[in-house]
Amino acid sequence: MDNNTEVSDELSLSLLEASSDSMLLIKDDRFIDCNRAALAMLGYEHKDTLLSMRPCAISPSTQADGQCSNVKAKAMIALANSKGFHRFEWLHQRATGEKFPVEVVLTQVIRQGQALLHVALIDISEHETRLRRLALSKVYFDNTSDAIVVADQYTQIIDVNPAFSKITGYSRREAVGQKSGFMGSGRHGADFYREMWKQLIDRGYWEGEVWDRHKNGNIFPKYLKISSVNNRYGLVENFIGIFSDISEQKKHEEEIRRSVFFDPLTQLPNRRLFIERIEHLTQQYGRKAGPIGVLAIDIDNFKLINDTQGHSVGDQLLVRVAQRLEKQVRKSDTLARMGGDDFMILLENCGSVEAISHAAQKITESVGRPVWINGQEVFTSISTGISLFPKDSLRADELISQADMAMYKAKRHGGDRVEFYARELGERLARFSKIEDGIKRGLKRSEFVAHFQPKIDLRSSTISSCEALARWNDPVNGVVSPAEFIPVAEKSTLIEEITQQMLLQACQLLQQLPADSNFSVSVNLSAVDLQNRELDRQITRLLQQHALEPCQLELEVTESMMMIEMDLAIEMLGKLRLLGVKVSLDDFGTGYSSLSYLKKFPIDTLKIDRSFIKDIDGNTGSPDRTIVKSIITMAKALGIQVVAEGVETPEQVAFLRAVGCDFVQGFYFAKPMPEQQLIAFLQELTVDSIEL
Repeated sequence: MDNNTEVSDELSLSLLEASSDSMLLIKDDRFIDCNRAALAMLGYEHKDTLLSMRPCAISPSTQADGQCSNVKAKAMIALANSKGFHRFEWLHQRATGEKFPVEVVLTQVIRQGQALLHVALIDISEHETRLRRLALSKVYFDNTSDAIVVADQYTQIIDVNPAFSKITGYSRREAVGQKSGFMGSGRHGADFYREMWKQLIDRGYWEGEVWDRHKNGNIFPKYLKISSVNNRYGLVENFIGIFSDISEQKKHEEEIRRSVFFDPLTQLPNRRLFIERIEHLTQQYGRKAGPIGVLAIDIDNFKLINDTQGHSVGDQLLVRVAQRLEKQVRKSDTLARMGGDDFMILLENCGSVEAISHAAQKITESVGRPVWINGQEVFTSISTGISLFPKDSLRADELISQADMAMYKAKRHGGDRVEFYARELGERLARFSKIEDGIKRGLKRSEFVAHFQPKIDLRSSTISSCEALARWNDPVNGVVSPAEFIPVAEKSTLIEEITQQMLLQACQLLQQLPADSNFSVSVNLSAVDLQNRELDRQITRLLQQHALEPCQLELEVTESMMMIEMDLAIEMLGKLRLLGVKVSLDDFGTGYSSLSYLKKFPIDTLKIDRSFIKDIDGNTGSPDRTIVKSIITMAKALGIQVVAEGVETPEQVAFLRAVGCDFVQGFYFAKPMPEQQLIAFLQELTVDSIEL
């Protein structure tokens, strides 16, 4: 058969225009005809434009292999002329200058006795792109750190990548041919897989966390994405699964969760998690629930044990108590450490109040046995308060507060006992809230003022200092007793603002007195104030703003306050003394009154509590006289000055002066008075007017 094909003009034109493929005719290195498909491919609007060009104009100067297009084109044409037909790949160029790959078919044809070249062009851009994607996919498949599993439509594995073997321990040979679920851990039920396949069928995609079993038997978590691959008819041909081992991520998440929701010392749920669980429970059941018990538990005398035997013993005691409590609660219950030595238990499904009471008694008895720590026997007990849901409240915060109130009632009755919340305790809570709200308003409206009570120097019969005492003039309820508002302020931390106002008013008083008067004012601090790490800097700024010397200010603290955070309190008071501020230990004799503690406390002055002063007159054999005399003797030995408070009779003054007391304070000389009244009192005062 002749390689040359002869066609008529009509047939040639018909073939050109009818074909959807790009076609051109070349004669003597010139285009003589083309179809619309060729114009569209090459980006020309008019045939005349293309026919006026030489074939080399639609090719870049060099081909993909670097060869000159003209030289290479001549070789391709020579092959077509010699064989009558030649197929090859070529890089063409559109009118815009864009290069694109084509498959070229050159066919020698005869028209009107002349040899022509018929050129057919097929754009293979998509094909090349597909090849590149396949190459990239292969690189990704082999080198990604994610495991890839390819399964057929029957979920039988047909291929896995190297990362699969690294993560699961199974080689490619061991995995291929297995069903895709052959590593199942057994942790997921039928419902889990039913929902997975439902989503795969409905959406063609599923992702989520799955637990699988490693070849070594260990169960590990993975994050899995599964996609179905359909053929041209819409039928599933393959499933592709991509997963990563998220063991470290889960471990990190668990560490974060434990740090947020669990107590690091006892490993019990903390306050935050307990509140979440009780809120969930109250929302879940509403009023329909049977009685649910909320137990507040506090270790009796824990602070004394912690401070006398050391924090290490205290921590070990907390752990032992937590362990004993844990043995008494069921899996359905929640035991939490709320902070310090406070624990709480949520008792569910007890059936009756009697059952809750019985459980609480059993829990209390379980703790009330000696604990051996570091070779020594530590005796302890717990006080337990109970509130009931839904009887007492439907709110989590109220149930916790009610249980706390019941627990404090148990402590007031000696501890080692169980108390239920009662309505009168709720009335106290309401009173507490009312006073707290009043304090907040009063602080904003400057209703808290300092009243100053003078202190008398028994040696010189002069007044060189006074104590600033907080007074609250509530415009609605009148004067509120400090015994009522101070405890509320301390529990709600509002005491810090009251203290700041007393310090400010003390400085304002000192500014109005003569600079050479050597007068000082003492201000009471609370336990909350002592835990304020900025206290020394705040007082320094206050003294500087009022141009006062540090020695003009004295700070009074109590023994019980010092015992709450002893190390922190000693550190802060030490800083204040270094500034030159004086420190006084108030209410001495009513707390621990230990000489070992007294040696540790950085104090300048010791105040004997009024309870020892009231009975020292009249009866020369009074035990209080012996106690007061001993306190003064001890203080003198330590270089500490002594103030006796609550002095109301001349006999008391005489005795205190005789035993060497330095200062006295009480109604016998003056009651606490407002600032201007005190200034007038001091101006009118003479040595003779102080009756001793």
